[in-house]
Amino acid sequence: MVKVFGWWDFDPEKETLINRVTGESVRFIGRLAQKDHWLKFQYEHEGVAFPIIVEKIDAPCNDIEYGPHDRGKNTDSRMPTLGIVWKINYIRSAKAWQQEFGRDSIFPGYGLWRRVDDCVIDALYFWPERENSGLPPVRIAALGGWLNGKWDANWERVFGYAVKDIHRLLRTDLEDEPPVAEAWLFPLDEPAPPPWKFIDDVAHSDIQSWGFQDWEVIPRINRLGERMENGGTKFLDNQIALSGFEKKPSTFNLKITLR
Repeated sequence: MVKVFGWWDFDPEKETLINRVTGESVRFIGRLAQKDHWLKFQYEHEGVAFPIIVEKIDAPCNDIEYGPHDRGKNTDSRMPTLGIVWKINYIRSAKAWQQEFGRDSIFPGYGLWRRVDDCVIDALYFWPERENSGLPPVRIAALGGWLNGKWDANWERVFGYAVKDIHRLLRTDLEDEPPVAEAWLFPLDEPAPPPWKFIDDVAHSDIQSWGFQDWEVIPRINRLGERMENGGTKFLDNQIALSGFEKKPSTFNLKITLR
């Protein structure tokens, strides 16, 4: 058994990453026949198993982004500009789960999916370079999953970079310190939370027109310590009473930061 980092150990004979605290494991099954760029893993824990189908994508990392803010900001020399992205395909994974385990549902329940997702995303980031699975990923992505109360086959997520020589950069001197949080497993029978309901409020969307008192603006500062002309965090002092919207409709969305 090889200690990787944190709670993760790697068993090279079984090609398995094991969370020594929760007992969860992610095992490499192999490459899909005649499809060298597809890998198969399996989540396992106390009789619960779920196959994980992963697509290997060789691409410039900036081709797979969080969003517009992520574009063109890969300036850290530790961050790879070209490498392998492992994209978890939950659509194919759910189909394999249905066929291999004789499930009636075409996708897993919310609780099972959350349990698997929490473990697998973390595990794949620490997956070592191996002859069978090849080079480890520089980034993790995922297709499909539970979103806003329902299973969404088109939902895509992208997670941060796996920094070069990450084990060297992490604080190994903290390994024997008490954990900052207790290990917790998401309940398998947990139902999906209800979906968010959008309430349009075009008529009162301009919060400045509501006449709040003692409105203060905190300027934004860039990396050079220079004040930015646009933007800023607006908040109300927590000692003042909110006023100016007593006669407004009772249903509205409001985000306030109290200092």
